Amino acid sequence: MRLRSRLLAVTAAVTACAFGGAPGAAAQSEPIVGVCPFPITHDFPFVNAKTHEFFDKPTPFEVIETGAVTVVVTNLENGKSVRVHSNAPTFYSAGGGSSGYFRGQGTAFFNSARGEIPQGAWLTGGNWFLTFDIETGRVITASGGILRRDICAELA
Repeated sequence: MRLRSRLLAVTAAVTACAFGGAPGAAAQSEPIVGVCPFPITHDFPFVNAKTHEFFDKPTPFEVIETGAVTVVVTNLENGKSVRVHSNAPTFYSAGGGSSGYFRGQGTAFFNSARGEIPQGAWLTGGNWFLTFDIETGRVITASGGILRRDICAELA
């Protein structure tokens, strides 16, 4: 059960990366610093995300997340906002849960480079493979997909 608790904690943390916030999050976020050259917030006017668990089944994935989230990212210095749609299904590996596979469009907020994703706020697309720290949920590497939009540049 301890592995399950850790994996669910990582699921929540990585979902925040993939969807731009935890599923069901509706309240305004705290300011985020160190991602863009200016402080930002991210809010979720629409959240429809579901978690499907397969801990007791012989599958290559223990958790699959599906759904859609609308994310509004705001520059706190000039008030400019960008609205993006995240719909990236996420698959978390079995056997320890230290990797995940994102397919589709998602938002990522990184305060430093993670593999092929540079520092910043990004709308991503394609198929991304992530490795992360099982204890903290921090993404270590990201590879394979494309960067569709530089959200920080749009908010400047």
